Amino acid sequence: MPSKYANCPICGRPFAALPHHLKRSHKVVNPGERQLLLKLANKRVFYRYEPCPVSGCRYQSSRCDRHLGTCHLELTEELLDWAVQSVQKRVTVRQLADLRATAPHPPMVSQLDQDEDDDPDMWSDEEAEPQASCRGCNTLQRKYEGVKRQLDNLRKTFRLYHRRVAKFERRAGTKITKHLPLPEEEVE
Repeated sequence: MPSKYANCPICGRPFAALPHHLKRSHKVVNPGERQLLLKLANKRVFYRYEPCPVSGCRYQSSRCDRHLGTCHLELTEELLDWAVQSVQKRVTVRQLADLRATAPHPPMVSQLDQDEDDDPDMWSDEEAEPQASCRGCNTLQRKYEGVKRQLDNLRKTFRLYHRRVAKFERRAGTKITKHLPLPEEEVE
């Protein structure tokens, strides 16, 4: 079942209402830029005519999407997803750079197309990040990411209720939270 959350391409956090997050938090008001970022977050980037991202493969024809699934059977599902995401990000960065070159109005705020050193080539001969090969490690990684999403959601819920209580206190003119303990500081 697909997740209802999409990771923000700018800050990387998951959001159910990503268009609102882009407008409010990152102030992305340029409609072309917002559309490209939403397509990247929802994995809807058109990459059929891109070259294959796997090192050593020289495929550069009209069906990169089909080629990755049929010709690279040595890749696990996670590595295949990683390859697709790297191609989609490369296409989006190029499209953002093209959009920035037109000097759009309103101006662009994302910096994805200007951070070239941020995302080195994932498919070079020296692996950028070692991949876990055992099921236990993969399971722990998925659980860790799930717990991070839950923590983000709990923090958002806490902030929502904190704002509601503060609004109630302002209206009522009383301080009901003075005896409540402060939440623990974020430890990372």
